[in-house]
Amino acid sequence: MSDKKLLNYTRKYALDVDFMPRPELYMPPFERVISRLKYKPDLFHFELRSEPISDLLAMKPSGLTWEECCLRRASDLLKLKKDRYYISYSGGIDSTVAIVSILRTWPAEDLKKITILMSHQSIEENPTFFDQHICQFPFRHYVLGISEQLIEENALLVSGELGDQLFGSDILMSACEAFGDQVLREDYRIAAPKILDLVLRRRADKAGRPIFDHFHPIVEECPFPIRTSHDFFWWYNFTQKWQHVRYRFLEMIDWNLDARYGSHVQTFFDSVDFQLWSLENHDKK
Repeated sequence: MSDKKLLNYTRKYALDVDFMPRPELYMPPFERVISRLKYKPDLFHFELRSEPISDLLAMKPSGLTWEECCLRRASDLLKLKKDRYYISYSGGIDSTVAIVSILRTWPAEDLKKITILMSHQSIEENPTFFDQHICQFPFRHYVLGISEQLIEENALLVSGELGDQLFGSDILMSACEAFGDQVLREDYRIAAPKILDLVLRRRADKAGRPIFDHFHPIVEECPFPIRTSHDFFWWYNFTQKWQHVRYRFLEMIDWNLDARYGSHVQTFFDSVDFQLWSLENHDKK
């Protein structure tokens, strides 16, 4: 699809909302793309502030297991020597992995630096984990008003973003509900357009095929053959959505600019180790 045609789709079907702000804009496959490949299907051209895929593929294989990546990342966060750590906890798998990794690596004295940012939905998501682990920490209601404290307290906010990009794509959940789990193993050339039709049904009529055709060339730069819908949407998410997801956390609320653009916010899964693991262990997803 040409840039002109793609822009027309966006003008016709995009919701009247602010830039990168709320859940309804999390997954339009043609709007918030910042390609890390040589092929650039981007509608808008932003500066690349993440590792290019070619750089990752040129690195020596790490050989790390998933567990080793998690524990190393938790240790690296502690080495930043912040006076306080705010951990954003949704109750989901990704933020739970982050907290478990920290619990396994940090000394008891350093665990006292942690405050959990959460909502009541975080408890409902996994009440057992809350009762057994989270309740030992002080906690507060999510991230409202946190940016000033990050600066004043020499603190770091850690989110659980980018876990999805390492393993697949959340739109496959809707696809499985609509078409059954077998859709994950279907030929991506057949399955991807109908999955996109499903995801975009409230925004466009039969847009799946032209959107798929626009992004299809990304498969040529994958280090192994893309065969299934799971393969395709993981590669799309990993190569096209990484930077948007990396920074969207900062776009949801008002921030003190020193906190927003300083060294006070990190994503747990934003490391080269995790990205190399994802490239080297596709069979484990």
